[in-house]
Formats: sequence, structure tokens, C-alpha cells
Amino acid sequence: MTRLLLLFVLAAFAFACEMPSVNVKAKRDRSVGTDESEVREDDDEDDASDEDDDVVETDVSPTDTTPDPTPPPAPKDVFEGAPAFAGNRPGTESSDHHLGSSNAGKSCMSCHAPGKGAPTFVFGGTVQRSRTNTQGAAGVEVRVIDDKGAEIALATTDSSGNFWFKGAAQIPGGSRVAIRDAAGVQKMNGAIATGACNSGGCHTKELPIFLAP
Repeated sequence: MTRLLLLFVLAAFAFACEMPSVNVKAKRDRSVGTDESEVREDDDEDDASDEDDDVVETDVSPTDTTPDPTPPPAPKDVFEGAPAFAGNRPGTESSDHHLGSSNAGKSCMSCHAPGKGAPTFVFGGTVQRSRTNTQGAAGVEVRVIDDKGAEIALATTDSSGNFWFKGAAQIPGGSRVAIRDAAGVQKMNGAIATGACNSGGCHTKELPIFLAP
């Protein structure tokens, strides 16, 4: 009888000990479920925050469609805008300053460049009557304009065909030159960047400046 009573007490004690363990497990499961839900909500908030960070705000200014001002093209005719041809001659002859010699066809700038001792020329040279006729053409106008069409200098030839323009200014790159008499105009096709018209490599005896072919 005593043994039966002891077994009954032990069984009751074991049953009482097992019940709390079940409750603890249930509570633990509920607790874990709550934590996972909160973690999922936190992850969603972090993802939303990351998406906000990826958005870059930029200030987009309206495109300026105003065209840039374009300078007017240079005139095709070097004498465009110049006074009508007058056929004047310079007030002095080149031979008056070179011991009676006109030095026609020679490079003026070998003596008349800055620092050479003679009066400084912006440009100078000789115009002959034709490619084969080396006689100087008198009363011919020589005009130089810059790349925008503004006049740099206007000179006329003396009786020897020499022309010159005094000054220390430099011929800017892209400038153009032409000559004319009462019969018409002859223009140089290329641009010039120097006033030494009869210097080597330019208008030598083999390639003179002339009015008619």
C-alpha cells in the first residue's frame, strides 16, 4: 500500500513538472513569431529608405535656344564699300628716296620693316602691267581688308608701279588684298599675313603682281 501511494505521488509530481515546460515552449513560439514579424517590418522600412536614397534630385535648367550671334561674312569683293576708283598717285615717288632708283620688284620690308632704319611700312610692293610686261603700272589702287571686311590700308602706285603704306601696324592673319585700275579688279585668291609682298616665296620676278594676263 505504501508503495502504491509512493508511485502515485511520483506520477503526480512528474505530470506537474511537464506542464510548465509545454507552456514555456508555447510562449517561446509566440515570442519568436512576434520577433520575426517585427524584423520583417524593419526590413521593409530599410528597403524603403534605401529606395529613397537611390533617388537623386537634379535641377534641370531650361535649354537656352537663343542662337549665338554670327559675325557677318567678309565681302567677296575686297573693294566693296571703298570709294570709287580715282586713279590718284602718291604725293612722292619712290625714286626720290632711293638715290634715283625705284627698287621696283624688290622686297620693301628688307629695309622698311620695324627696326631696319628706314621708315616703317605696313605693306609695300610693286605692280607691273602684265605677267610679261615688267613696266610698272602707275595709278593702281591696292586695298587690304581684314577677315571681317574692315579696311586696313589703301594705297596707290607711283610711276614705277611701287606702292607702300606707312605705319607700324601688322597685317592680321586672314586678311585679303586686291588691286584695281579703271579697267577692272585683280584679287589675290589666298589670304595674306604679311605686308612683304615682294619677299621671297611670295611675289618674286617669276610670280609678279600684275594687272592683266
